[in-house]
Amino acid sequence: MKQKKIRRYKGNLFARTRRRWPLVLLTLVLFLLLAAALAWAVVTMLRTGRADGPSSSAPTAPTQTQPTTAPTSAPTTAPTSSPTTVPTTAPTSSPTTGISGEAIAALARTLVDKEYVSMGNGPDVFDNYGLVYYCLKTCGVEQASRRITRLLRDGAEVAAGAWQPGDVVFFSNNMDGNADYMGIYVGDGLFIASNRPGVPSCSYKMSNPYFAQRYVAARRFA
Repeated sequence: MKQKKIRRYKGNLFARTRRRWPLVLLTLVLFLLLAAALAWAVVTMLRTGRADGPSSSAPTAPTQTQPTTAPTSAPTTAPTSSPTTVPTTAPTSSPTTGISGEAIAALARTLVDKEYVSMGNGPDVFDNYGLVYYCLKTCGVEQASRRITRLLRDGAEVAAGAWQPGDVVFFSNNMDGNADYMGIYVGDGLFIASNRPGVPSCSYKMSNPYFAQRYVAARRFA
């Protein structure tokens, strides 16, 4: 009797559960749809916020702009006291520095037969640039440099044929006008220069056809 009641109860419970299952399934489906919609809304808001917000990596244009007009304090005319011509020659001894062209030439004469060594700056070995640099530097020339372009810029221009002892003379081996070789003029139409590996420094004539054809310029530092 008791077992029949238990079976009847179980049957009724299963029947009730089977009737409620569609409702539970529908509730679950609605819950999942609601959760998906909420998640989509959150993702959309985040994407919209990123698109509308300022980019932290994008550079901003400077607020300071370049003035379109020149300062009013700038002079409109050059000083009338400036010289109208530039002297092409200079004395052999500078009255302000006391540098003597003769001293530069005398030092160069002592360097004849010195060994050629690449990047040599003296006192016993030289390359072409190093010999000129050593003579100028030792005699107190502040513009002394191994760079030909700087010496051409800083020295006082000397007209061809107006050379004086101590002047630096420049030549272009390629005959293209670009100086790549130089020496110290020592007077009597001679200059002293370092040469190449195996050939010691020596004096050359300015009138030598090779150098006469390749002469570029001369500069004075004394």
